[in-house]
Amino acid sequence: MADSKRLAVLKALDTLIARTGVATVRGRMNFSDGDPLPMVAVNESMNPDRDMHNAGFEETTRKSWLTMLVQGWSVDDRDHPTDPAYDLMAVVGQALAPVLDMESPDFMLGGLVASVRIEPGVVRAPDQPSVRAYFYFRVQLELVEDLLDPYRLT
Repeated sequence: MADSKRLAVLKALDTLIARTGVATVRGRMNFSDGDPLPMVAVNESMNPDRDMHNAGFEETTRKSWLTMLVQGWSVDDRDHPTDPAYDLMAVVGQALAPVLDMESPDFMLGGLVASVRIEPGVVRAPDQPSVRAYFYFRVQLELVEDLLDPYRLT
C-alpha cells in the first residue's frame, strides 16, 4: 500500500535530516542509553492546527498546518554540555534549508506541501526529563489534503 500524504511528508522530512549522517527516528518519544548519538526525533505536535480550512459538505479538501517537533540529542561535553546541541541544531537546520530554496529539488518537500515555516529553536541543558543536552524546534508544514484520496500526493 502507498503512503498517505501525511506519512509521505514525514518521510521526506526525515530523509532530509538523515542526509547529515545523524540517526533519525519518527514517532518515538522514549529513548535509552543504547540509542546512537547524535540522534534526531521527528514527532507531531500535541496541539493540532485549529485555524484551518476544514473539509465539509461543499468540498472534500482541507488545508491545514501540520506542526512537527524536531528534537535532537548530542554527545556529551562535560565542560560545556550544550555546545554540541547547538552544533547539532545548526546541522539539522542546514539540512532543512533546501525546503525553502526555490532552486532546490527539495523545495516544499518536492511539492508535497504548500508552505513551510521553520522556527529558530531552543537548546536545553541536561535536566529532567533528559540526562543529555538537547535542542528542539517546530517545523510547520502547510498541507492540502483530499479526504476522498488521502494517498494523493499532489
